[in-house]
Order: sequence, then C-alpha cells, then structure tokens
Amino acid sequence: MSSDVARLTPLQLAQYPWVSPPDGVIPNFDDAPKNDGSIFIGLIRGRMGYHGWDISIAQTMEKDFAIPLYLLTVLQPPIMLFLKATFFIMYLYIFSPMRWMRFCGYAGALFTTAFYGSTTIIFFVYATPSRGESWDNYLASDHSFFHLTNIYLSQASVGLAIDLAIFILPVIAVLQLQLPRR
Repeated sequence: MSSDVARLTPLQLAQYPWVSPPDGVIPNFDDAPKNDGSIFIGLIRGRMGYHGWDISIAQTMEKDFAIPLYLLTVLQPPIMLFLKATFFIMYLYIFSPMRWMRFCGYAGALFTTAFYGSTTIIFFVYATPSRGESWDNYLASDHSFFHLTNIYLSQASVGLAIDLAIFILPVIAVLQLQLPRR
C-alpha cells in the first residue's frame, strides 16, 4: 500500500474504507448488505460480495479476503482466453466459406490467445508473493496485486477491442449474405 497507509496502526486501518463511498453513503464495516448476485460459489467466505466502501482497509489484508481476490485476479485472464477464443473458433466453423472471415477468425483466436496468455503470466508473476514472503508482508507492500491498476486498465481496453471484434465480425458477415428479403 502507499507509504501513508503503511504508517497507520491496525486500529486506524480498521476505520478507513477500502474504496471511497459515493456521496451520501456511510460505510458499514460490521453489518453491510451483501450483494449475493455477484458472488462466485467458492468465494463466499470473508468479505467477498460487499461494496468496497463497506470493507475496511484492515479487512482487505485478511486472508479470507485477499486469497479469494488473488484467485479472481490470476484466474480471470485464462477464463477470458477460453471464452473469447471460443467465439473466434465458432466463427471459423460457421463462416468458413468466407475467406476474409477465416482470416479474422484465425487472427482473432491467435491474438486473444497471445494477449490473455501473456496477461495470465504477468498476473501470476506480479500478484503472487515472492519466495519466502508471507501473505501479510506481501499485502502490506507496494507491489501487491492491489497496485496492478495499469495492467487492469490495459487488459480492460484490449478486452473491449476483442469484444467489439467478436460482436461486429458476424454482423458484417451476415450482412454480406445474399438472402432473399422474404
């Protein structure tokens, strides 16, 4: 965490929310409403499923919160890889007579595999404590996975571009079909 947060005592860390609340919202660290719709079944322990302003900084450093968040961080890229590559492979089967669509299918699947494969490695390297480093020391450090914002933003940007390609490619292919209006 930043040097300012590192200087706070555990009692002070328990008083500040992990994320700033919206205007008019008061953080509730003890009895916050749970967002059940956003929980993965295996991650119900700890503070998963709560708004960030209903979690104190001290609670984010507990293993019941940090380890499920770590798993979400490192498993998200390979999940996206398989989901998005599946669409490009499906387009290869459906639109194989169209040469340009075959090229786009192979290029999209290759780019998606390269991008999400590399981000998987990056997240495993940067989001895992170093050899001999405890989770407690790692979570309090400046290099924990809480500080991967630039990587998250780049992944979101490229992911959006891939999503747009997944959406637009079949629309263009279908519009080029010469089907009768009736």
